[in-house]
Amino acid sequence: METKEVKTVENWAIVYHPDSYTAPEMATPHLNGTWPDGTNKTSTSIQNVKGGLVYTKDSVYKLGDPHPDYEAQFPNAYERIFEALSDES
Repeated sequence: METKEVKTVENWAIVYHPDSYTAPEMATPHLNGTWPDGTNKTSTSIQNVKGGLVYTKDSVYKLGDPHPDYEAQFPNAYERIFEALSDES
């Protein structure tokens, strides 16, 4: 089994429409934020969140601080993400 590098994303937010061509019924959550190389990017769709990590099809991410505007709109954003998107019961 391949071990993927865990990348830390800062100033993050969860977005559901990474582009204007996605039909609303096909919207999936994506991680948007500042990647370790300093660029602002949006990930591929989130597959799972578990153990404090966010898993997409091709990467594993650790969340740093959320974007201040996102945290203001969704208080306790970090905890909310892991509660809302986890497939653990």
